[in-house]
Amino acid sequence: ALETGDQTGFTARLSAQLPQVETVSLNPTAPSGEMIHRAHALAESSDVLIVTTRNAHLVPAQMETVRPLVAKGKKVILICLRNPYDAGVLTEAGTVICTCGDSAPSLQAAVDVLVGKITPTAALPVPLTMG
Repeated sequence: ALETGDQTGFTARLSAQLPQVETVSLNPTAPSGEMIHRAHALAESSDVLIVTTRNAHLVPAQMETVRPLVAKGKKVILICLRNPYDAGVLTEAGTVICTCGDSAPSLQAAVDVLVGKITPTAALPVPLTMG
């Protein structure tokens, strides 16, 4: 699982339920070369790539880091923290979960969806295109 944005606790929650899942957290505006390398290595060795973003559509450095990872042709699950617009620009992801927030209940709900405890049923309150 790759988390971009300030660490929100998503990876900690995911690891608590799925300890075998390897995680990498990246700084959204200035990810280190070492962390980018770790993220690419993890993406290469994974069958499923879980990527969390936080307003990546507004942060060019985050998009530049995430786009090559989701384009690797793996099964990608994109989790959009805060607003859902990242799903409209990272269309390579086969599965998208939009939390519309990064509070503890929203993060836990995303993990619960991933592990099959709940099935999402809501529709987005806004279109994915801006403008």
